[in-house]
Amino acid sequence: MKRIYITLLFGILFQGLHGQTLKAYLKAAENAYAQKNYYSALTYYGYALEVDEDQPLVWYKLAEAANMQTAYHLADSAYQQAINRSDSLANQDALYKLAQVKKQLGEYQTAQEYFYEFAALIAGINDSLAQRAVAQAEECEWARNIVETAPRTFQVTNLDSLGILINSPYSEFGAQDFQEKLYFTSFRFIKEDDTYDPQRPFMKILKGENEQAALLFQEINDDSLHTAYLAFNTDATKVYYSLCSYVAVSDIRCKLYSRDYFPNDSLGAPVALPDPVNMTGYTASQPNIGVDPQTGKELLFFVSDRPGGKGDTDIWFAEILSDSTFSEPANLSAVNSEGSEVTPFYHRTTQTLYFSTTGWKTLGGYDVYQSSRYGPVWSAPEHISPPVNSSFNEVYYWLNDSGGGGYLSSNRNGSIFYQDTKEFCCYDIFEFGKEQFELNIYTFNKKNGSPLPAVDLQLYEIVNGQPRLVASGINPDDNSVTFYPEPGKLHVLYSNKSGFLTAVDTIDLRNVEPGKGRLDYNAYLTPVAADLQTLVFDADTQAPLPGATVQLLENGVPVSSVTNEAGNEFLFPIDRSKTYQVLVSRPGYEPQTVDIKFDSDNPEFTVVQRYTSSGMKWT
Repeated sequence: MKRIYITLLFGILFQGLHGQTLKAYLKAAENAYAQKNYYSALTYYGYALEVDEDQPLVWYKLAEAANMQTAYHLADSAYQQAINRSDSLANQDALYKLAQVKKQLGEYQTAQEYFYEFAALIAGINDSLAQRAVAQAEECEWARNIVETAPRTFQVTNLDSLGILINSPYSEFGAQDFQEKLYFTSFRFIKEDDTYDPQRPFMKILKGENEQAALLFQEINDDSLHTAYLAFNTDATKVYYSLCSYVAVSDIRCKLYSRDYFPNDSLGAPVALPDPVNMTGYTASQPNIGVDPQTGKELLFFVSDRPGGKGDTDIWFAEILSDSTFSEPANLSAVNSEGSEVTPFYHRTTQTLYFSTTGWKTLGGYDVYQSSRYGPVWSAPEHISPPVNSSFNEVYYWLNDSGGGGYLSSNRNGSIFYQDTKEFCCYDIFEFGKEQFELNIYTFNKKNGSPLPAVDLQLYEIVNGQPRLVASGINPDDNSVTFYPEPGKLHVLYSNKSGFLTAVDTIDLRNVEPGKGRLDYNAYLTPVAADLQTLVFDADTQAPLPGATVQLLENGVPVSSVTNEAGNEFLFPIDRSKTYQVLVSRPGYEPQTVDIKFDSDNPEFTVVQRYTSSGMKWT
């Protein structure tokens, strides 16, 4: 996340200082690399190669520094120089690192070949590493297939190309819309008293509105620390964020804070979250607020490298209690891996957690995954298809309430590059939107076909046999609701309204014709109420039998009783969800009681029951 001032592609021609010894350059480079000051290490290795370019080990170390700077094209060239200049290095991990860089650049075929070549070289020497290389080669095949076959249901665009000028040659990330403002974090700010060379950038939170230039969110930023990773709670009364400090040269360690939030961005005093949310010696950052659908309580999701995790950084969560304290943080083991999981975002509308990972299968770097919650259980993480994900890094995925679009940060091609390197080093904010496939739902009363307003609709996408809520809505004034689902998927629609049975409809969008942007669908709800028509006959003559009395009982309790002296027909309103008894009697005839269990799936709205005086049977 630092600026790179090096011009080096497929060869290096540095015009740096002269007269210093090769040994001095290498010592300076090693010291810088040990302090994770990869910018300076890259510079000094370049000076050393200007003195003597025939040094495969220095080319390798320069490639390592470039790789750490996410200068992948430069790393590609330097790894190849190292391999070409020394056969021994090819038998070590330079070839493996080159394959990784090729994968990061989206050159999957070449990367796959290099992984297999490395596996053959190392087999019998380090079998576990050989197996890892084979797994990476197979992942390249998976990635290539994903890129070639994924439906392009999203459009991803750099915000700057839309005229919203918020990105810079540094990193911008964590964008979100809140109360008609765009909030995000930028890594562009320099402290004048920073003694490091080059001076290190600091993070601060900015906000913008009406497509105007973004300004610092002055009320929240700390002048002496990094201020980043903004998150609002559900009722907009509290804001969570991180204050961070440099550790050594470039590492950053964060603590979580909260402040009361008032209209017009007024804030209360900063409050550090208590132990064990913040844990001494470990980072806690990237907060996001979700809701437990079972209890209705808010959940704090955050990222930490604390003990008890699965990988380098894991996603953790804690329940926010009524007195603003927190439960013991728990590891979200269902989504964490042996790699790194970062930037959690909980989409409250669909109860889905989005996060970025290097530990699950990826197209190259960090990829966005999603996991839906079903009661206490989280679904297996699911990869988001291109163009949301690319061979580069995608982080800080944010989705609007409707699910139709949002933001992410990426260092993919299309990010702002440095004019002196033409290399994409840092994160830009991109906006994404679904291609508008319009699903118009119209709801009707199944009994009479009349439009039925105020129906609560929930649309689920079937993922690996499990339903995942993708949209919901209700129109109190009309019988139509419009959703924007992703075509190419199987969906199930649930329609609910008081006084009606729940309607369940399967809507198959897997074979939507290309270019078809709309589907109208009619959903019919069956009223809970139905009519029970009882007809009484003489069993011997089959003639209608007037003068009978029919009682309707619910759970043994009479709810209606009718005597028809003139005819044999009786009509009772009933509820499909209940069980009834009918008692038929007439002077001179034996009374009879019959249980009636209405089949809720019965499409009929009037059920006819015939009673005869002697056969005692129902037909």
